[in-house]
Amino acid sequence: RILNILGGLLSLVVPPGRRLEFNLLGLSLLRSYASALALARALAAEPDIIILDEPTSALDVSVQARVLTLLDDLRKRLDLTYLFITHDLSVIRNMASRIAVMYRGRFVETGPTKAVFSAPKHRYTTMLLSSVPVVTKAEEDIKPHWPWSRSTLEAEERPSKGCAFAPRCPFASDLCWSTVPPNRDFADNHFAACHHPNDEEPSPDTDAETIEGGATR
Repeated sequence: RILNILGGLLSLVVPPGRRLEFNLLGLSLLRSYASALALARALAAEPDIIILDEPTSALDVSVQARVLTLLDDLRKRLDLTYLFITHDLSVIRNMASRIAVMYRGRFVETGPTKAVFSAPKHRYTTMLLSSVPVVTKAEEDIKPHWPWSRSTLEAEERPSKGCAFAPRCPFASDLCWSTVPPNRDFADNHFAACHHPNDEEPSPDTDAETIEGGATR
């Protein structure tokens, strides 16, 4: 009975034409199907939502593509909701309908995927998107511009009582250093916790002492 249940679950996640041999002592499984087996185990509980923590890490590009295709197919067939936890922005852009960006344990921006990628509000989101590797000049041209350092050293040495990103932000003001920014609704459920969001363009304080990492005070 256990093997029948297991076989049924594996049939959901193993592509047609592929066969897995298993018995009571173990399962003979290609390495590339390890993620599929983990999914089958998660589906055993008939969940409405599945949390995926770095689901494509340590996988080569071809295996990543198979895993993501499988996840999308299961979402449609079983009406699933996924919560991705990942540093892979390409995965988020292609798989998520809504994004929550975190910095040092705080949500700094949340919103529909298209809105966050096309018009980020928080300075950290801008820096994050500017670091995404691209292949073509056209892709480079639509990336957010971030000419300042991305160093993390200053954030470690001079923590802020206000915005956690202030030590690395060239737009940080005294308000940023002293007061935690409120979570503002910009439009269509697009929120950001930033005193000086991207559509309110203060200039970096070039007359102030420049701190390593790009921040000024």
